[in-house]
Amino acid sequence: MNTCLGLLLVLAFCHQTLQSGQECLSGPSVWYSGNQSTTNLGYTCQNWTAKSPHIPKYTPADGGNHNFCRNPDHDILGTWCYTTNSSKKWDYCNITKCPDDSLVIWTNVNQVNKTTQLYSLPADPEVVRRQSPSSKINVTVFVGSNPGTTAEFWAVASDYASKQIFFADYRTRYLGIYDQTTNDTSLYLEGMGHGIENIAYDWRNRNLYLTDSSMKWVLVADNQFQYYAPIHKADPDPAYGLALHSTKRFLFFSTYKLQGSKIIRTDLAGKNATTLFAYPEVHDVTGMTVDYADEKLYWTDFTGYGSLVMSSNFDGTNKTQKYYSGSSIYWGIASFNSILYVTDVHRRIDNTGALYYHLWWIPKGRNQKGRLNVGNYKLTGKPRGVTVMSRQTEQSPFDPVLVTGSCQASPECAHICLPRLNATRECICSIGYTKQGDTGCITNSVGTRYMLVSDAGQGKIFRVSLDNSSSNYSVFPMAQASKVTFMTNDGGAGSFVFWSDKQKQKIFKSTINGATARTLVDKVHARFLAFDPLDQNLFYIDDDTQYIAFADAINGYVTTIMKPDRAQRNKTSIRQLTLDLQMKKVYWTDTRSTNDQGQLWRMNYDGSQKEIVFDNLNWPHGITIDQKNRILYFTESKRSQIYGISLALLANVTGTIPTNRTFYNLKDGKRKNGIVTEIQVINDLIYFNDRTRNYMEVIDPSAANPGASPFGPRDFYRIRSMVYYDTSYFIQYINKLGRPCALKGCNSNCVALTRGTSKCLCQDGFNLVTSNLCTNDGTQRPDNPPSYGVTCPTSKIRVLPPCSNSTPFSWATPAWTDDFTATMNLTLTSPSITSPATLGPGFHEFSYTATDHSGNVGHCTFDFTVTQTQCRARQGLGTNIIETATICGDNGPEYNITCASANQLLQFGQDTRSYMTNRCFSSGEWMYPNLNGLQCVDAPTTAPTTLATTSRRTTTVQPTTTSRTSTTTSTGTTTIIIATTTHRPTTTAAPPATTTTAAAARTTTKKGPMKPTGKASTTSGKATTTATLAAKLTKGYAMSSGAIAAIVILVIVFVAVVAVVAVQYVRNGKRGVGMIIPVFWKPKEDTINLQNDTDDGGNHYSVL
Repeated sequence: MNTCLGLLLVLAFCHQTLQSGQECLSGPSVWYSGNQSTTNLGYTCQNWTAKSPHIPKYTPADGGNHNFCRNPDHDILGTWCYTTNSSKKWDYCNITKCPDDSLVIWTNVNQVNKTTQLYSLPADPEVVRRQSPSSKINVTVFVGSNPGTTAEFWAVASDYASKQIFFADYRTRYLGIYDQTTNDTSLYLEGMGHGIENIAYDWRNRNLYLTDSSMKWVLVADNQFQYYAPIHKADPDPAYGLALHSTKRFLFFSTYKLQGSKIIRTDLAGKNATTLFAYPEVHDVTGMTVDYADEKLYWTDFTGYGSLVMSSNFDGTNKTQKYYSGSSIYWGIASFNSILYVTDVHRRIDNTGALYYHLWWIPKGRNQKGRLNVGNYKLTGKPRGVTVMSRQTEQSPFDPVLVTGSCQASPECAHICLPRLNATRECICSIGYTKQGDTGCITNSVGTRYMLVSDAGQGKIFRVSLDNSSSNYSVFPMAQASKVTFMTNDGGAGSFVFWSDKQKQKIFKSTINGATARTLVDKVHARFLAFDPLDQNLFYIDDDTQYIAFADAINGYVTTIMKPDRAQRNKTSIRQLTLDLQMKKVYWTDTRSTNDQGQLWRMNYDGSQKEIVFDNLNWPHGITIDQKNRILYFTESKRSQIYGISLALLANVTGTIPTNRTFYNLKDGKRKNGIVTEIQVINDLIYFNDRTRNYMEVIDPSAANPGASPFGPRDFYRIRSMVYYDTSYFIQYINKLGRPCALKGCNSNCVALTRGTSKCLCQDGFNLVTSNLCTNDGTQRPDNPPSYGVTCPTSKIRVLPPCSNSTPFSWATPAWTDDFTATMNLTLTSPSITSPATLGPGFHEFSYTATDHSGNVGHCTFDFTVTQTQCRARQGLGTNIIETATICGDNGPEYNITCASANQLLQFGQDTRSYMTNRCFSSGEWMYPNLNGLQCVDAPTTAPTTLATTSRRTTTVQPTTTSRTSTTTSTGTTTIIIATTTHRPTTTAAPPATTTTAAAARTTTKKGPMKPTGKASTTSGKATTTATLAAKLTKGYAMSSGAIAAIVILVIVFVAVVAVVAVQYVRNGKRGVGMIIPVFWKPKEDTINLQNDTDDGGNHYSVL
């Protein structure tokens, strides 16, 4: 039986009755409204309004004209009451908690052993406290990574109805679903998880919303990630915080920009956008949540001074500061009943030298004395995302009522259904699809001239129109479910599309419309593909062996035509290849995995006349041939350079690039760390991709000043192949080159030698008996190189902020197997850099090899790309202003500005100072991006005080704190430190200096002291001293009352300044940190603060 007062449909808090007839408490004890009037020790409760035998310090919110147990001061140990026993002032009631499966779940990264996890605890802190009477916390690990991996779980959301947890792995770029019922984890959208900051789940419509700071958009997906599409593109400002209200159809998200951050509200379709708050009302919002019970929006905001927990109504009114901390960097936030869970990514160090972080719980309301009973879990790993999986956090998802205009009451959408605010719904289509009618989605026609693009992030192929690229593009329909890596087609012949799937170790062949698909080559890690549409041969690089082979497009017979020289096999790292359809030659790039030792090779189609075309190149990568103008193009990827050389000049190779060539240097102020890898040329235009960007670019060589311009949509994650399809181009420049294999009559494979001659070649494992007949006489057996299966590490990309010179990487060594040689007898080589490694900006390639007894070499090659955000160009100032060189300070690049004349000061707006410091943020923006108003003015007789600056993150004093002495007890593997802290109301972003009172370790003073707790230091002594000093001044000197008042004011100001400095000195751990005037900047999360546990306060648990 539920006798709770009506709150919401499922918010049946207060008290209930178990089947045994025993009363139980559901929800936080502050909401208890039952009739128990006996304490845990058997004492009868005193009426709260009575004055005898005890005078109450607290009175319940219901008036207290009764003697029932209550919790008016928000005590974490639950309900209590004053007793009628004169020798026992108060006692706990210890009312049984009702069964509750609510969980708080957060992401955890242990930087010591390089692991990441999804941790969980009961969502009710009172339940945790009751389950841990012997100082032991049982933490559940739902999902975890192996030690030494680069995984890092970041965002997390949950669905109570399906018992599913959705999470994003920031490092290894995937989104996962953990099913609590089956204990299974499924991975989706592999390659798309790098920029995911937050996830929010719409339980009514079963859609997932994601903010992606890398793609700078808000993405929506169905709960199986089958369909997805951006509904709000925030470019140029990245999206971070995210929350939604399923029944009111509100979507809230934040965007970040230096002095330009916002909180925006839309409907669940991303329409009807309204800016609720903009800078300076918000600064850096990373976490957001909604409360269905009190209809509030909550968010975390880092201001540069400290971190805030804020709230408002859904329309932005009644904005309220709930909590402030000057020593935290709050990130995620989640709501549960009467509290908020907040993750704190600021790293601390205790007196033993151990690092720790915090997961805080913060009450939404204050007790009768205006105090907050804040608590935290002390963690050894860094928390980030946080969610509460509970039926009590939202209205019932099992509500069968169909709302007019809802997705459930409307015709079904083909892809994704999104509710609108005006009692309607909108069907949207996944990326690359076009909406048809109200509910349908189709692949749009892009004409007969388009660029095929393989996106290894999405694992899909897209068609981008060469005539109207900005708006006309579509996904290539694949009849065979696959994760595409590399791709090619027939150039416009209208026949086939081919792609490789590294996970399935296959090459697939599809019709040009995608209607049918089949496996062409099995058990191969094909790195790059190139197709000869004349003789129907598909050439590819075997990434395992570094062999070049081809397969006929009809039967899939494979013939290997190039094996690296035995002495060079361990150094070979082939990246791409292209075909000279006229001269029947294969060209390819080989980085050699070493700076300035790369090579460009060529050979005939049959593998003969292999030779180096260019030597000593710096990481050559992309390569293509302009069949119309007979020009070979290739890229030096690390230098962001493109070369074009006429094929006529390559009749006799010399190993060096001729001076008579086309050259494009793309490295400039906006592309300092570009990595140009893919290139394609058609109709005199050069198309390429820089791996640091999510779109293609194009160069028009005929322009007066050829430069790169964006081409096509900005919806790609990792472009790996670009190949044109142009029927008219094919007919005019390719089809006339002849088909010498058409009449050859080979029973196996055939390759062209010239435009008029060809040659039969046998598939691997067969012998040529006659000029056109191959048989397997049993004398040959397949002797394949060693294989790594699926254990070769995947390539990764990291982006560094300015002044950050390196980032850690780790990977697992590939496991080799061979068809004839035992694994222990394989000859193995490893890269000179081993895991884990710290790498700086650039393109880093790694290669493992395994050689069997036959001399066959298996290759595992992967790369790590590290780019670095560059600060924007500094603004030029007048000749009377001096600028220092930019240096790397503790918070990134910075430089000082002063006047050339010692008798002048800088004036910027209303501010006058002797110098100023301009800092560059992680986004590349300067703190003061526009200095047009800066000027030098003559200094006054009394110069103003110079604005103090600091290279450390500003630490500001916290609100008034009353703490009990921390007590640590170790039991098993988990330690709990329990302390109780209450906070006075705070109304400003930077609270004044405060007073701290210490109490006994096992008692609390809020209900009236049971024992003396020692004296509390106050500021009354300072006030008395000031008054006495004023009296002495009045008595000892004949001064006017105005002068006396001025002196008194100066003394008061001086005492206040000394007090603030003293408090800040103590708060900084007595390390001699000087007085700091805060400024706005984003600090490094892992700047270490040395502070005692009691400084953090609040119901403190240590979770190991």
